[in-house]
Amino acid sequence: MQNVGGVTLILIAPSVSAGLCQHPLDPMSGVASGGLMIFETKKCCGCKSCEMACSYHHKGVFSPSIASIKVLDTKDRLGFVISLAEQNDGRVIACDRCEGLDEPLCVKYCTERDELQDILKEFSHNR
Repeated sequence: MQNVGGVTLILIAPSVSAGLCQHPLDPMSGVASGGLMIFETKKCCGCKSCEMACSYHHKGVFSPSIASIKVLDTKDRLGFVISLAEQNDGRVIACDRCEGLDEPLCVKYCTERDELQDILKEFSHNR
C-alpha cells in the first residue's frame, strides 16, 4: 500500500490476460487482471453512479460491465475499493478521465466528489 496525497493506492496490477467477470479484481486476495490500479476509499457508499456515468461516457449506454471504474466490495471488512482500468482489454475500456469534458462524469455524479477527484489525480500520476 502506498499513501500519497491522502489517497491510498493499494495495488497496481500488471497487464495479464485472464477471464474477467464484471468486477475484475478480488481486493482481498489480490487477484487482478488487465492493467488496473486499485484505491482504498474512506467515504464511498457503493452506489455505483460512477460506473453508470463512465459507461455512458464511453458507449452511450448504462452498462457498468464496460466501465473503466469499478466499485468493489472488500468482502471481509467494511467499505469499498475503486478499480480503474489503465488499458482496454476488449470488455473494459481504459479510463481517459473523460477527455474533452470539463469534469469527468464519474466525479460529476459522485456524492464524494473530492475523494474521487483525488483518486483520479493519483491514477493519472501513477500511469
